[in-house]
Amino acid sequence: MIRSLLFAIGVVLVVSTLPVRSSQPSTFADPAFSRYYSRSSATQQQLLWGGGPIVSLVEPFTGAPGNRRLVQYFERGRMEMADTTSATTTGTISQGLLVREMATGNVQLGYDDFVQGDPAPLPIFSGVSTADDVLTYADFALVVSTPAGNRTGEVLDEWIVPGGSVTEDTPPVELLAGRFEPITGYNIPRVTASWLETKPFGVQSSDALGLPISEPYWVHSGKGEAGISLIQLFERRVVVYTPDLPLAERFSLTSAGRHYYRWRYGNDPGPDGASSAQQLNVVPPADRSAGLALPDGYQATILTSVVDAFDIAVTPEGRLAVGYSDGRIELIDPDNPATERTVYTEHLANPSSFAWAGTDLYVVDDRGLYRYHDVDANGIADASQAVIEGGFERATVQLASGPEAALYLTGRSLPSAKTATPEPSSGYGLYRVEPNAIDDDDVDPASLNADLVTSIVVDDTGVIWLIDDAGQLVQYVTEAATQRPLLDASRFSSIRDLVLYRPDGTSGDPFRDMLALADGRIVRFQPSRPSDQAGTPTASTPTGPAAIVDFITGFDRPIAMTSGLDGSLYVLDSGRGVVYRIRPV
Repeated sequence: MIRSLLFAIGVVLVVSTLPVRSSQPSTFADPAFSRYYSRSSATQQQLLWGGGPIVSLVEPFTGAPGNRRLVQYFERGRMEMADTTSATTTGTISQGLLVREMATGNVQLGYDDFVQGDPAPLPIFSGVSTADDVLTYADFALVVSTPAGNRTGEVLDEWIVPGGSVTEDTPPVELLAGRFEPITGYNIPRVTASWLETKPFGVQSSDALGLPISEPYWVHSGKGEAGISLIQLFERRVVVYTPDLPLAERFSLTSAGRHYYRWRYGNDPGPDGASSAQQLNVVPPADRSAGLALPDGYQATILTSVVDAFDIAVTPEGRLAVGYSDGRIELIDPDNPATERTVYTEHLANPSSFAWAGTDLYVVDDRGLYRYHDVDANGIADASQAVIEGGFERATVQLASGPEAALYLTGRSLPSAKTATPEPSSGYGLYRVEPNAIDDDDVDPASLNADLVTSIVVDDTGVIWLIDDAGQLVQYVTEAATQRPLLDASRFSSIRDLVLYRPDGTSGDPFRDMLALADGRIVRFQPSRPSDQAGTPTASTPTGPAAIVDFITGFDRPIAMTSGLDGSLYVLDSGRGVVYRIRPV
């Protein structure tokens, strides 16, 4: 049990004085929890939460105010709120990564505090009293640590059995892998992706489920006439698809909230079962940047803790901008991160990416591409303008700034709500947005010979560098509309955020200073310099074959990277919920 592990750790901070609040069923511990719950209809609430709340606690959580936070457990999940110091709490609500913790045994006890224990030996399907011959969360420990790679279009024919063995066998129905998630390296079934497009939860699917952390597997679930289901583990919940149930009942979620509470505290949640939470021990980190392997001459610190952040960027003044899934973009002074933050803009419509070009902020959200400007230079946007109206497919959007305050965007546009065709347009577009562009009429997409662009950067000469769907680093010259692959990076399943980085903060050379987030670490790309672009040879200019070398390793789940004007490199690690600042000593 995880409690035994926590008690056995030598150096601990005992939080035995923390208050524990338990609630009677259907009683919300805070109005913010109730408001979040009410965002869903009654049917959606039953699907997502399994009914009303069953217990609330103040759990220890290092880095939160007072090193504690208010949480509310439900049958199928947990709500969390960091600020418990006020009777009128207005903190941001998040949902716990409960399935991820149960499948890995890695329990988060603070923004950067983790304790590694054994995965949960609890049955995934409720109503089973013994784990001897049934499927448990622990049975997924191996498969959640082994990304599968892109299998889009392949038949899902893998089965998992108690003990964790995976075999290939004929499925009861033919289902195909429909969408690959490059961040975690797993595939979502086409039937599940279609279901999620119907927005079945009342909140964003990313908030409800998180990212997939396993492949979909056929299992003997006991559900339906044949007793067979297709299940997939996501960070927050387990999705179960039973093909022989009536159409409206085929998708369900397991009791992850109750299972997690039972695993962590040793008893079922309820008014009489909460006292054991007082015995939880928290291990203070000796080094908050421990685990990062840095080049000589560099140091790493945690600039700030974040919850539900999706992207970062550096403003023209050198401040760090953090974008949150609730639709706000916040500015942080990297030299004084503890000072009050400024909300540059908020109430964005499900933003997917943002970038500064010149003095303007560009944001892509469900409405299209919008430009924001701080007219009075007080750190708050007070003017906005639609540049491209109409949404883009989220997974295809990439932004980069270029010379003369131009912005570059790649992405596949979605059809208008008035369009009869439900499918997105067939090709990806490359858009150049000039600083004085007013609307769609001023922006024309160029054609790209690619089905997907996963990262883009523009050097100081205006040449575009991108990673295409084949994993090639491509040089794209806009004047000639030519594409030239210069480095093969297809060995990586996920590449994000190309950055031209130099430790002195000056403009980088794409042939020697290009960094990328690749499969959870930072690597340096060194493409071969074409004969017609030899330039002036230097000791650090690659003259031989193209090369890829590790630069920084040891992250949990880095999802965004950007460079600062002072030579700082910022990395958003969503797995640890922090932003790292890495810079030369």
